[in-house]
Amino acid sequence: ALLEADGVRVLLGLVGSGDPECQEHACRALSNAAGSSDNEVSSCIRAEGGLVILVEALSGADEESKQHLAWSLGNLGYSTENRREIGIGTRGIEVLSVLLGEEWGHTTRVEAAWALSNLAYQDETNSAAIAENNLAIVRLVRLAKMADGVNAAVCIGNVVSSYPASSQLVLRHGAVQALLLPLQKNKNDEHRALAVANLAAASEECRKDLAEHASAIIEILE
Repeated sequence: ALLEADGVRVLLGLVGSGDPECQEHACRALSNAAGSSDNEVSSCIRAEGGLVILVEALSGADEESKQHLAWSLGNLGYSTENRREIGIGTRGIEVLSVLLGEEWGHTTRVEAAWALSNLAYQDETNSAAIAENNLAIVRLVRLAKMADGVNAAVCIGNVVSSYPASSQLVLRHGAVQALLLPLQKNKNDEHRALAVANLAAASEECRKDLAEHASAIIEILE
């Protein structure tokens, strides 16, 4: 029905309108319609230039709208084709990396980290782009230390898993400590545990660094 009514084009027009309420509802409608796979709606959004529109809107939106737009890009990033398009055809990774900065509200930073984690998933090009932004890694590590920083932890794990060459940079900024500290407080956090596993699988350097924190890992496993 959404496609038959030319709804995608209408909703993208609302995203680009600059009206925060319209942007919120349009983002939710597009993301929910696209779901979490490569389907007809996702293809239509790409064909209509929707990913570029979302990123451009993200650059100029107020903070609340940035949260909705980042969430929408993250949701659309479940699609392999969307991930590729956002990484190569837009400034999405660059803009989302900026939103990790502490000058933005905490919710904005969390949503940006979630979007980046999906864009990095099994995508070497996107993961390399995130890793090569040194400030983005610093901000992700800082955010991952927080109790609700699981999105940042997942993003670090996805980046290292998809682009193992980033492991040295991630380690240099204290990623192991950032992932393990919250796990010691909440041993049932499966997402952080997977991020640690991804780190261990990435390189010998990561495994050596993790070995230096063996006592913390044993405590988590007990």
